[in-house]
Amino acid sequence: MYAPIAESRGTPPNGTGLKPYSTEVSKHRRNLCHSKLGVIALDRSFSQDALAAVSSGILAFLKKQDATTKEGFTKSYQGFLSGTAGYNSFGRLYDQSVNDPQIIWAEVIKSLKATRTTNARIETLLAIHDAVGFQIIVANKDNPQYNKSPLYQTYMSWKNRMYVDGKGQMFNRGGNGSKGWYGRDLKSEYKPTKDPSGKDIPPLNSYPAPSSLPGNITQARPGFPNIQSRTRATEWYQRVPIEPRPNDVKVTAETSGNVYYEQLDLRNELFGAGPSGSVCGALSAAFTFGGFGPQSELFKE
Repeated sequence: MYAPIAESRGTPPNGTGLKPYSTEVSKHRRNLCHSKLGVIALDRSFSQDALAAVSSGILAFLKKQDATTKEGFTKSYQGFLSGTAGYNSFGRLYDQSVNDPQIIWAEVIKSLKATRTTNARIETLLAIHDAVGFQIIVANKDNPQYNKSPLYQTYMSWKNRMYVDGKGQMFNRGGNGSKGWYGRDLKSEYKPTKDPSGKDIPPLNSYPAPSSLPGNITQARPGFPNIQSRTRATEWYQRVPIEPRPNDVKVTAETSGNVYYEQLDLRNELFGAGPSGSVCGALSAAFTFGGFGPQSELFKE
C-alpha cells in the first residue's frame, strides 16, 4: 500500500513495543519486501512454462540466422554475456572473458534448449531474451535482407510501445548537453573530473564493486540467499532534481520521464535507478516469440 509522503506517518500508543512509522521506516520495509520479491522471482517454478515457451521460439529464430548475424550478435554482446573486468551484468554466462564468438553462441543455444534444468538460470534466459531482440532485431530493423519477417514487425511494434526514448520520454538517455532520464545522474565518484586544461580525467573506478546480495539490501540477512554478483545500478546512480518538462513536444503521462520521477517522489517510493530497459526487451521478446499476449496466463508468469 502506498501513500503520499505527508501521509506516511504513524505513532503507536505507548506500551505496545511497536516502532513509530515514518517515511524512512516505510522505505526500509519496502526495500526488504521488494528484495524478497526479487528472490522469489528467481524461483523457476513460478515461471517455467513461460520461460520454456519464449526460449523455444527464440531458439527456432536463432537457428535460421546466417553466419554474419550470429557473429554480430555474439561480438556485440560478449561483454554482457561474459567477463567481470568492467560492468558485471546479471545473467552472464561466464565470469571469465570469452573472446570466441562460437563458444558464446553454443552456450546461448545450450541454455535455450535446457530451460527445464537448473543449468539455465532464470536471469540468464531473460538476459538472452533481451539481447536477441536488441542485438539482432533492433540492429537489423532497417536492413531489407532481414526485416521482412513478421517477427521483426511484431517485436518492433511492442518495443516501440514500451521503450519510449523521444524527447521528454522516460527512456531518453540524454546527449548533446542534455542529461536525459530527468531525475537521475551518475554518483560523483563514477564521473570524470577535469584537469586544469579542461580535459576529462577518468574516475578511479567506472563502476561500483559488484554485489551478490539480492535486491537492494546492504547486508546479508536470513531468507535472502546470495545470487550471481552483478553491478547494481542503484549504487551507480543517484537521484537529482527532475529536469523541466520540454515545451516543444507533447508527451503523454504514461510515457513521460517527468511524471515517472514525480510519481516516485509523491509516493515516497524507492529509487530503482530509472525505468528498466531490460524489462521492455524481455516483454517484447515474450510477446513476439512466446506466442502469448498481455491477457494470458503465461504473461502472468
